[in-house]
Amino acid sequence: MSTSLGSRRVASALACAALVIVAACSGGGGSKAASTSSSASGGAFGSAGGGGDAVGAAYVPTGPLVADNGFRPEKDGFGFENYGASANKDMSPVEVRRIFGDAVCATIQDGNCLLTPPAQQWMDQSNQIMSGGHCYGFSVAALQMFDGKVKQTPFGADTTVALPLPNNDPLQREIAYSFIHQMFDTVQGAKVSGTPSQILDKLIETLKAPKGTAELYTVAFFNRQGGGGHAVTAYGVEDKGDNKFAILIYDNNYPNVTRAIQLDKTAETWSYQAATNPSEPSSLYEGDATTKSLFLYPTSPGITQQPCPFCAPGGTGTALGSGTGAQPVALRSTTQAPAAADLYNEVALEGSPGNHGHLVITDDQGHRAGIIDGKPVAEIPGVRTVTSFAASVWDEAEEPVYRIPVSVKFTISIDGSALKTADVTNVLMTGPGYDLAVDGIMLDPGQVDTLQLSPDGTHLSYTTTKSESPAIAIGVDGAGADHAFVLKGVDVQGGGTINASIDSAAGTLTLSTSGTTTAGQYAMVMDLFTPTSEQVFVHDNIVLNPGDTATLGFGEWKKDGDTISLTIAGPNGSPNTIQLSDEGN
Repeated sequence: MSTSLGSRRVASALACAALVIVAACSGGGGSKAASTSSSASGGAFGSAGGGGDAVGAAYVPTGPLVADNGFRPEKDGFGFENYGASANKDMSPVEVRRIFGDAVCATIQDGNCLLTPPAQQWMDQSNQIMSGGHCYGFSVAALQMFDGKVKQTPFGADTTVALPLPNNDPLQREIAYSFIHQMFDTVQGAKVSGTPSQILDKLIETLKAPKGTAELYTVAFFNRQGGGGHAVTAYGVEDKGDNKFAILIYDNNYPNVTRAIQLDKTAETWSYQAATNPSEPSSLYEGDATTKSLFLYPTSPGITQQPCPFCAPGGTGTALGSGTGAQPVALRSTTQAPAAADLYNEVALEGSPGNHGHLVITDDQGHRAGIIDGKPVAEIPGVRTVTSFAASVWDEAEEPVYRIPVSVKFTISIDGSALKTADVTNVLMTGPGYDLAVDGIMLDPGQVDTLQLSPDGTHLSYTTTKSESPAIAIGVDGAGADHAFVLKGVDVQGGGTINASIDSAAGTLTLSTSGTTTAGQYAMVMDLFTPTSEQVFVHDNIVLNPGDTATLGFGEWKKDGDTISLTIAGPNGSPNTIQLSDEGN
């Protein structure tokens, strides 16, 4: 059945309930705002608040400013509080295309980009990271407006502080677009880390430079336990004497007031009294020369077009005209491709805040990467971990995203050892031109499941120690057509294995089970993206007995009315082929 652009990835409707990853930089999502009253002296640093130690209180510097770039929260920050999961908008295909170029589009119809399956999964995963807070996005967007790189007027006002949030989809999407900059390799590679003194010296250097001549940095930090990531906007440094300093900041959890990070260069320590949002009890962020938990993230590398790590190398896509027929265009010519040596598979776990499993990735040499006994392990050469400044609360750490070179073969353990209660868990991989996922694993405390994902994105093998009914998702960014599949209702008995493989050249999808004791019943949804349309094929009640292998000839389906052959071969007996019709009409 043909569908509109708005029905993108109908298959997701069959997946288990989406998970919400809540971020530490989250605002409460409420309507209240911090006080905006001025100090008795009429100073430009907000209300007096006893040095700013109380949560929500403004900080008023009394010492000389050794650096000041002119930014002020009451005019250059947003007038509303940072928000988390809400009715506000996050990235759309417009922003994904803005970041990576036209190669993320399966088709472009009347200027509207329909994302490829891997691009859609990347966007969905990125938006989930923001579900509990947009702190980094607030900082980057405010800095861009302060620097004149982004104009406020198109978003509804002449100043940043006056911009309205409700019903302002363009502004909400701009904040989300700015948030995801922290995940780009160009930004990660240019971040500044070091001792508190080194961070302060670099910050003073840039804040003293004339406006428009130096890099603008977001200050980001974790607590000593490595969790609770938060990001704020630094704009001045106060010399308090005795080699002690205060970094003046706009904290997007406390709009319209100045806050301060305290730093002692002699002791090489820093501290910041804050909370995940103004309605929560305060918590002390602090670190020293050994923790290296205070960072500077540059703004400028994120505003240029980024290399696309999940786009299929080479090939062309198609742009659709407005009623005059499809006109093929070389979409990938406008998109940067990473060097072959830089291609990677990105693996992520989605779970509940404060109670989620961990991934342990093991290569074929026995090296590991992941969280083991509560501590990060990084033994696999070339594997990078990226932790966003977004976790649920001050004392929680979000599961990192793992970037694994495409040359590395690996196995994943989905480890529930640290769980307090059962948690619905998704594990997904996005690579150059493909995506794979197992959604809706009900991970119990102590449960450890195994997942094998082939580095080329063609094979998935999931083994569980208990009965599970996850959804298996596979997407392919093809040269002539894109396909996205969801197989729902997978019933894997304890100790059983489900295997799924795709052969794009042959146009076949293969599903098999082993170690199971009962038949499994499946529903399948396939999205097909051709040069002229998106179409969806739906079929329920596909039954596999223990030991069966089912091969679906999806390449046979070109248009509504076509059927797809399904061949089921059991451990004994001859293969049986039937024709499946589209039940979605």
